[in-house]
Amino acid sequence: MKIIEIIKGKEERKFIEIFDTDGVDCRASISEFKTGKTYIFATYKPHRTGTKLPNESDNDYAIGSCYESTLEYLLKTNEVFGMIKGKSYKQKNRKYCYEKLKRKIT
Repeated sequence: MKIIEIIKGKEERKFIEIFDTDGVDCRASISEFKTGKTYIFATYKPHRTGTKLPNESDNDYAIGSCYESTLEYLLKTNEVFGMIKGKSYKQKNRKYCYEKLKRKIT
């Protein structure tokens, strides 16, 4: 995966690997993401103490699935789209200003 921007955190590499799930952890499946689209991910380094997935190292990342951790970035409108909690605390798919999102995160 190519890193375009880091909103919060540190990573020096321009390309990272994000590993899929093996079904026994709380990771999102990467099969839902489409080539050619831009996404915003909340990633983490799994640091498994037991068995790792084939070719997985301590420098690789995963995406959690027990919470909302992914939004699609809409370049034409500078918005994000996905499951976003509103003022009523109901979660639904909606568009949201990317700049406002960055201010809330940082």
